[in-house]
Amino acid sequence: MINTNSSYMDKRIQMTEEEMKISSDIYKNEFWNRAMRGMHPQDDKMTVGKSKNGMFKLPMDSSREYQTALKKESFFRNIATCVDAPRFDGKIWVSDSEESAEFVEDNKPISTVDVTASLTDKEINCNKVAVIVTYRNDLVNDIGFDLKKNLTSRIAKAFNRAEENAFINGTGVNMPIGILHDTDGAEISVTTSNITFDNISELFLSVKPKYRKNGVWVMNDETALVLRKLKDADGNYIWNHNTDTIFGKSVFISDFMPNVNNGNKPIAFGDFSYYWIVNRSGILVRTLAEKFALSQQTGYLACEYLDARLLRSEAVKVLKLS
Repeated sequence: MINTNSSYMDKRIQMTEEEMKISSDIYKNEFWNRAMRGMHPQDDKMTVGKSKNGMFKLPMDSSREYQTALKKESFFRNIATCVDAPRFDGKIWVSDSEESAEFVEDNKPISTVDVTASLTDKEINCNKVAVIVTYRNDLVNDIGFDLKKNLTSRIAKAFNRAEENAFINGTGVNMPIGILHDTDGAEISVTTSNITFDNISELFLSVKPKYRKNGVWVMNDETALVLRKLKDADGNYIWNHNTDTIFGKSVFISDFMPNVNNGNKPIAFGDFSYYWIVNRSGILVRTLAEKFALSQQTGYLACEYLDARLLRSEAVKVLKLS
């Protein structure tokens, strides 16, 4: 869990007040009808949402629409654990430990277990993701064009691609640590020269039951095609073609998982809720009218800050090809 203290809670209260201000009709109208249409907004109406670098926070309703669009695009955000920690500027730490519950009689003492030995601190950083989206000026100036819906959707699609790649292959250097990271990613449970029914079964059963019950598979299309053709000794397919599951567990396809080549880790299985995505800020947007003026376009620079990593390496296992 993320450690909290009084100053953090004070900041959360402050953020709630800030959210209320950027939810106002005054802020929304100034944001979408002036700032995003290439006109200079009135500073007194936009100050509450203006960042140090001159970018503006999305109004709250647009931010919620963006989050909905992002979650629709991102399978990873649907199987991982997403948390918000937006009021810290630098590094934070999350702690993971294994707690045990027990049955006790009323008014009887509850045993205390020292979890210090199993407590693992993980560093969470503040990584920036950015994109520039452009539109022709005739669209931007057309009052009938739904810039709000279109822009939030395009940003969500762009950020999802960058996020998904990092959540799988991230190095931890100015980006999240991906599940395939050699030291801080998922554990390798099977190393083999080719993919067989038996080693897929071995990968499946190498994940402990407490993680296996909520487990899912992640692979790319090429690997999925190999597994769709895979049969046991009696000619039974390992892939259930009616439900698109393997051993009753859902399969998620990602272009960013590696192909079936030597040295790669093409298949991951486990409980991805132990992969934490920590949102460090909401979306910030700035209009770039002058930069694209000669091409009769308006640009929009959007950025977000986040980090992500697997808290328990044993919760997700991978197969590696040798």
